[in-house]
Amino acid sequence: MAAIAKPLLLAGLLAGAVAAGLALRGSHEAEAPAPSLAQAAPAQATAVPAVGPACQVPDQFLRLAGGLERTETLITHRRPVRVVMMDATATAHQILGAALERRIPGARFEIAAVSSAGLAAEDGQSIRRILQQVKPDLVVWPVGVRDALASSDIRAFGDALDTTLAWSEAAGADLLLVDPPFVPRVQHESLYAPYVSEIAAVGREEQVPVLRRYAAMRYLSEDAPRVLPVADQRPCALDLMAEAISRVVR
Repeated sequence: MAAIAKPLLLAGLLAGAVAAGLALRGSHEAEAPAPSLAQAAPAQATAVPAVGPACQVPDQFLRLAGGLERTETLITHRRPVRVVMMDATATAHQILGAALERRIPGARFEIAAVSSAGLAAEDGQSIRRILQQVKPDLVVWPVGVRDALASSDIRAFGDALDTTLAWSEAAGADLLLVDPPFVPRVQHESLYAPYVSEIAAVGREEQVPVLRRYAAMRYLSEDAPRVLPVADQRPCALDLMAEAISRVVR
């Protein structure tokens, strides 16, 4: 997409998010506590029974090192959680919302899907505007695919993640990073590795929750008792995301 069209696209997407019920309707009464500094528990390579049989992965792939404090506080106080999903398909936000509400009885999620602006730095600027104008409680950010394909500088990529994290913290919003998917038998798959590693490093250093989509999808492609074709893994990604989020907040 031409650069000149991006601000217009973003404005339309923001307006759509407002119409979907994510616009500012006054501050939530409950304020989220400061991010937890607790380290993740040691990994256990056990299957997750709460996930559908075809999508089960080792438990270690679903542990989020950081917390989602604002989201947890809102659920505790039975207030709706306003979520923005970056780079989501037309139905992904609906599927995620239903999967979360099945796992957390009484919780209500208002989720809007927003198209990616491009590379991590451009997405970060979009997220900054969304934080200012829409004021979501949780931003779900799949990141790294476009930067890998564009061979973005790894240090600049990490800086973009850090900057966006700082903006989300200043806005009092939770941020969930989602690393790239594993796509076997394609020429560019090996390009993802350094970006997956950088996302993991930011997650460890800043205690930001990271959904390990790459590792989970690789397990389903290579090591699961019943290996799944890539096309059949797409529903699994949202199911695993819902399970990981629900473990942190319920």
